[in-house]
Amino acid sequence: MDRNTKSLFSHKKLFPLKNRIGITTGDPQGIGQKIAQKSLKALRPQKNFQFLIWTSTSSPSLKIPFFQIKTFRTAKEALKTPFNEKILLEIKSKKKAGDWLIESAPLCLDKTLSALITAPVSKATIKKTKYKALSQTPLLKHLSGAKEVFMVFRGSFFNVILLTDHCALKKVTVDEKKLLSLLKEALHFRSFLNPKDQKKPLGVLGLNPHAGEKGLIGDEEQKVLTPLLKKYFSNKEVEGPLPPDTAFLKKNWSRYSFYIALYHDQGLIPFKTVHAQSGFCVSLGLPFLRFSVDHGTGLGLADKDISFESFLTATKQCLKLIKQKRKT
Repeated sequence: MDRNTKSLFSHKKLFPLKNRIGITTGDPQGIGQKIAQKSLKALRPQKNFQFLIWTSTSSPSLKIPFFQIKTFRTAKEALKTPFNEKILLEIKSKKKAGDWLIESAPLCLDKTLSALITAPVSKATIKKTKYKALSQTPLLKHLSGAKEVFMVFRGSFFNVILLTDHCALKKVTVDEKKLLSLLKEALHFRSFLNPKDQKKPLGVLGLNPHAGEKGLIGDEEQKVLTPLLKKYFSNKEVEGPLPPDTAFLKKNWSRYSFYIALYHDQGLIPFKTVHAQSGFCVSLGLPFLRFSVDHGTGLGLADKDISFESFLTATKQCLKLIKQKRKT
């Protein structure tokens, strides 16, 4: 793998007129297939887009109005089908949900698929793959050869990017090189926001309570964060370090293009509290487009009336971004 592979958000890439989008439906016992079906029903066939969707042999067959569903055992078989927006290609797989990522990632890397949209997979399932990754994001990072991959959470009120993945709190540190990489990627990705948000600065949170209180609580802000931000960025590009306990006050939501959280819960507790299951996730740093939901597998809820807003929004934003990148 090319460990120097750059993210699509770092430079311009042209997408073909006709695009196939991969969808993995996650744990069969969860809500992945249900929310994918509801989302595709709401979307209907999209001009110049065809969907390729992985489901389990243990799950019911897909039934989605407006689409003609053709079922195959492998992606290789499915991809022999001539391009047709109304034909949905279903791969009925005997493999575990984690292995669908191993099958779909190479198709994204060679541009057979223009993007990948993933439903949730439990960490226990991902750990059972031969790569022993903890979750989908680090698994895709390994499969793609990406140097760093960051989770971006987009919401209608504010956006958050995480410096760390699912990392134990005792292991959280401010990695200067990694943070610098994140900030540069985020500034590139900022250009894909609404025009009114494109010039807003990134808001970098402090690591310690009150952003260290001038060194009284911790010195990471004074020794690492402030010098790094001043050295590489202007105030119009990046602000911080921000006191984490007040940064997410409602009056601040519209101030920043993205909040940069230094660890998982620092960013996702406020994000999920405000957005519930209406936001979505984008992987920043992969050499292909990957979108996902902002919630978990919902094991045992597949027969319930659950919201599919996050998956639908992720899919809409994926299609929108591809159309936008075609014009660049």
